[in-house]
Amino acid sequence: MKRISLLLTALLLLLLCGCSSKPDSPQLSPQYQPVEFPLPMLDGDDTSMLCCYADERRTILAVGCRNDATTGPLYDTAYLCLYGQGEPQYIPVDTDAYIISALPWQDGVLYVDYAVNAQGTCDWTLTLQQGDLRQLVSTGTASSYDQVPALFLLNGSPVYLWQSDGCFGVNAVKNGAPAPIWQQTGTIRSLEQVCCNGSQYCFVAAGSDGVTALYVGDAGGFRWKLPLEGDFAHLAINDTHAICLTRENPENQVYTAQVMALDTGALETFPLSQPLWRGAGSGHTLLAVDNDFRILAFDSATGAVSQLPAPEEKSYQNWPVVFYPTGSDTYLAHFTIEQEPVFYRLTVASS
Repeated sequence: MKRISLLLTALLLLLLCGCSSKPDSPQLSPQYQPVEFPLPMLDGDDTSMLCCYADERRTILAVGCRNDATTGPLYDTAYLCLYGQGEPQYIPVDTDAYIISALPWQDGVLYVDYAVNAQGTCDWTLTLQQGDLRQLVSTGTASSYDQVPALFLLNGSPVYLWQSDGCFGVNAVKNGAPAPIWQQTGTIRSLEQVCCNGSQYCFVAAGSDGVTALYVGDAGGFRWKLPLEGDFAHLAINDTHAICLTRENPENQVYTAQVMALDTGALETFPLSQPLWRGAGSGHTLLAVDNDFRILAFDSATGAVSQLPAPEEKSYQNWPVVFYPTGSDTYLAHFTIEQEPVFYRLTVASS
């Protein structure tokens, strides 16, 4: 009997050891490298700098000044500044629009501009600027400034997510003109939140059935559509997962991360002890901030959340920051420190 008991105990220990289906989360060590972007001279005092695009070597900043508006876009755009292709290129656009969507393309910049019309909606234009040459690629109308098309690079080529008249879809840009990839009936929740890892993209929309869902697509069309539970807050994608940060019950302050595996479409929900904001994914990592701008890393495989330090030379660690993915586990980090923009190239290495 004693021998049988020992064998059963050993078998139980082996089963318990084998039940752990989630690997331990790696320890992350952030490395910050300061980077400076020289700016053109502007007439206004209150200058805005917004990153529209970033990769390993190129960055596009939209630079402008405060306007007189009290609602909606509070800044105009004077220049699109392209860095990383030789000398900085300052492309004058001089628009009342707050440009947030731009890409480097064919030695120039492809961007979305807009103007409010007499009906209160926005007439948008997709424009390619190469030196002094300005080429119109496409036009359309959106219900508001935050519903104009969103550009991203898919397998190295420009595409854009759009919606109009109760439909939404994805178009490629080929031979200087739009080329539809797919479209369907429905409404996109936020055109400002379309995320791409280079070969796959994701966004949140309500289809013709009215159900809010996470859409994931690639160059061939959309691959997955998964209904979401709770109040959608933010979205991110890395090489392995699409991550939707939601609020299940705002009254009870219950938060979750709904994570979809890009290879299988399987969905897993992780509870969060606090909300995660400004999420951005790169490689196998996802960075976000909490309500106090502490920098957090979310492990999309295990659901674990860990805090990362800000740059060591900053005595105060909780400055506002936005992350822009630039490559495998690397980001451009845009801090606002004492009301001044400060940029770092950030590598999140496993230790």
